[in-house]
Amino acid sequence: GLKIALNFTIAKAAQVKERMLEALPKKEVAQRPLSLGESIVKASKTTGVDPLILQVISEKESAGGDGRSLYRFEPNLFSRLRGDRNYKDLSDSEVRMLASSHGAFHILGLTAERECGLHFSKLYDTERSALCAARIVKRIDETVKAKATEHRLREIFRQYNGQGPAAENYAKDAMGRLAAILYQRTNG
Repeated sequence: GLKIALNFTIAKAAQVKERMLEALPKKEVAQRPLSLGESIVKASKTTGVDPLILQVISEKESAGGDGRSLYRFEPNLFSRLRGDRNYKDLSDSEVRMLASSHGAFHILGLTAERECGLHFSKLYDTERSALCAARIVKRIDETVKAKATEHRLREIFRQYNGQGPAAENYAKDAMGRLAAILYQRTNG
């Protein structure tokens, strides 16, 4: 009888322990955030976008993720959004954040929301920012009509930056940066 009682008590204790463990909140193990380079590689693998394109964009936009260069206000876009009835209920601060570019890839808050379903604040997470930038690049690449690689790349860089003469200069500079990276890789 004593042996049966002992086995029953041990079995009950195991059940109680199992239920207690189920009731306890699950503790997530904190992970180290990915570096910009690691984020670029991961986004590249996920989307099929060449990592060199993302590297050039991050270097061009934020000096390679330099923490002092991760935000830029676009006053012309702010004025346009402020006049748009779709944004009339938002505060000036909220519209300002939509009309500003954020993170290592300087993605507009408005673009992050529309193309990636992200709140602008998530763009300061390099992994999410790189994935959003890669999605934007992929969408641009899918719409480019040029066949030659050089023209496709130039158009990707130009459209990533927007329109007009500034976008043309951006594309020209980005192509130069890409050439410099490739030259350095082959000539050490």
